[in-house]
Amino acid sequence: MAAKRTDIHRCACTILRQAARVATQHFDRTLATSGLRISQLSVLTTLRYVGPKTINELAEIMVLDRTTLGRNLKPLEREGYLAVEAGEDDRRTKQLVLTKKGEKVAVKAMDSWSDAQTSFEQAIGLDNAIALSKLLRQVVKADYTK
Repeated sequence: MAAKRTDIHRCACTILRQAARVATQHFDRTLATSGLRISQLSVLTTLRYVGPKTINELAEIMVLDRTTLGRNLKPLEREGYLAVEAGEDDRRTKQLVLTKKGEKVAVKAMDSWSDAQTSFEQAIGLDNAIALSKLLRQVVKADYTK
């Protein structure tokens, strides 16, 4: 029988959540002038890249649950940055579509995002930022069922 672990201060989940909060706060502060939060910019840029998607498809692509994604969609729809339209193949389905206004605000916000990304890389070092991105991609793709 394995020894019971008591080193909670090394908990991977806790430190990942702390790091995510700190990074999110940094990006949100830098993006504030654009009127977007990083979570909203991520939705807009993802739709710009992948095209119209159902909420379930977008949630899967972004590794989010529907509820979290839904909270981010409401203000974006209210501001006219995205629209909910009938699906092309099945008119009963609803697709999220990036509007011209949404594309314009996302493109403009990318300047602030670039500033936030650069200062993040400077704060932890470019090599560390690159290594962190690679490692976090492994975390996202890992099989935790073993």
